[in-house]
Amino acid sequence: MQEYLFAPNPPTTRGQAVKLSADPKGEQLVYANGKSIFIRNLSNPTIATEYVGHRARTTVARFAPSGYYVASGDASGTVRVWDATQEENLLKNETAVSSGEIRDLAWDAESKRLMAVGDGKDRFGHVFLFDTGNSVGEVTGHSRVINACTMRPSGRPFRAATASDDGTVVFYHGAPYRLQTSIRDHAGFVNDVRYAPNGDLFASVGADKKVGHDKRATSWKQKIFLYDGKTGEKLAAMGGGDTGHTGSIYALAWSPDSRQFLTSAGDSTVKLWDAQTQQLVSSLTFDQYGSYLDQQVGNLWAGEHVVTLGQSGDLFYLDPRTEAVRTVRTLHGHQKAITASALTEDQTLYTGSYDGRVCSWQFDADLAGTPQLVTGNGHPSQIMSIASRGKTVVTAGMDDVVRGVSALTRQFESMTVSLDSQPRQLDVLADGSTLEIGQTNEVLLLSASGEVKQRFPVDHRPTAIHATVRGDRVVVGFENHQCIIYDFDGLGLKPTQTLKNNRSAITAVRFSPDGSLVAAADGLGKILVYDPASGEVKISQWVFHTAKVNGIEWRADGLFLASSSLDSNVYVYSVEKPMKRITIKGAHLGGVTSVHFLDDQHLLTTGSNGSVRVWSLTYPE
Repeated sequence: MQEYLFAPNPPTTRGQAVKLSADPKGEQLVYANGKSIFIRNLSNPTIATEYVGHRARTTVARFAPSGYYVASGDASGTVRVWDATQEENLLKNETAVSSGEIRDLAWDAESKRLMAVGDGKDRFGHVFLFDTGNSVGEVTGHSRVINACTMRPSGRPFRAATASDDGTVVFYHGAPYRLQTSIRDHAGFVNDVRYAPNGDLFASVGADKKVGHDKRATSWKQKIFLYDGKTGEKLAAMGGGDTGHTGSIYALAWSPDSRQFLTSAGDSTVKLWDAQTQQLVSSLTFDQYGSYLDQQVGNLWAGEHVVTLGQSGDLFYLDPRTEAVRTVRTLHGHQKAITASALTEDQTLYTGSYDGRVCSWQFDADLAGTPQLVTGNGHPSQIMSIASRGKTVVTAGMDDVVRGVSALTRQFESMTVSLDSQPRQLDVLADGSTLEIGQTNEVLLLSASGEVKQRFPVDHRPTAIHATVRGDRVVVGFENHQCIIYDFDGLGLKPTQTLKNNRSAITAVRFSPDGSLVAAADGLGKILVYDPASGEVKISQWVFHTAKVNGIEWRADGLFLASSSLDSNVYVYSVEKPMKRITIKGAHLGGVTSVHFLDDQHLLTTGSNGSVRVWSLTYPE
């Protein structure tokens, strides 16, 4: 039934590296987001799958060299190994590694042994067999959280290395793996350590606070250290001169031929280095946002694909083959839960997330599921509501501001309205004006130019609002479980009918396309359909959700209604046969935040996991 999954981008935390990984063929990217693991095709990122087996926030995932399994870790210290070749993603093994979060994972060359490192009370890591969890070594020698680990990818002799906040890199012999050397070359946190694909070298990067050992140094350059892959002997210190990074280096990725490597850093640059000459090849600076969001916190070099991750969550595809490294593609998307959305008449989906980011998605043959970032002076915090009609698109944020969006340029316009309270919902009228409800007992009418034209007082706090296509009637849902139908002439709201049969605060209301019915959903998961003229309940059987209904939407012909809920399920109901329904269980991990009919046969949903899904519908007879 699911046709497409458009995955969120990797989440970022300021000052912390993000681990990206790829399958051995260099075709698929894997990373953690929320409680899920996402696998995306590197050539076509709209092709994606999601693994939902973890019970805690996921932190890292790595493909086995065989390509058959993925190991993933979470914030509880648990590592799960699961089948990456089957749709069911059958669990192979689950191992409790530590009491703290897993920061990194590494497979050995034989796809038999796993090293897992991170935080914990009793230990910071462990080495074990992937299928049984039996110990095949110890991770020791560190006094603080371990940020990264790497195992020699070329087989015997088995070697491994770990990098920690205690400023050390520990080198191990195996198997079983035991501490061989504790390396103290760095002068600060060590963020990443990586073996070259041929196993001859490994390199470490971090947040060195000074050049060399001069405590009086004022020009800080972050150093890169190269080591012999078999002995752990230091071979070179790089990046300490004028060509080096001036901010913490968060990630390092080797080229497939082991001759070059890429570093991504907090100075908003990525640098390409030659491992043989130990010289800088080229450098690229990011300045899209002009802030800390330009910092580069993760990277990947898989086959022909070279990717760096910005603090913004944007994935930048690079071409290192040119004289200077350049960006060839930018993959925007959400990192956080999608909290609001609207589908325009030209099939453009606008989505807003918990962190204030707004994206637009065009669902045509060429751009299906490719998000474009809405740029300009937007919202700094959670998007509360998005509404559209015709060419008008408006957004409301937790910053108590309503902003207009240009449907042509996909940019925030100069139209802004500052509100007296936090907004809840918006609805756009046919003339381009906007109805807004917030935390006060009133409905606001906002002009297309950004003025508060009218304030309509109401008796209770409103929680949901919707107008007919012509804009002559408005339904408002309230905290007191009731809905009121109003006649609206642009000058005032005249109540004509009260709908009293819901049993909880109203969360969503929708007139049918022809205005002959109105659906009201509530916090208990129940949906009632009323006759707006008489107030009579026409349908009362739609009571299948077990938690708050987040959104409802009519099909264009008014014969079906779709609903999305906090219970993670989606239903499509028939008006003519109320007990007939389409059920989509577990549509989004953590809850479904909105639902839209893309056409009669396809449904769009957004979720708390930051993803957008398209479902094909088969209606019951």
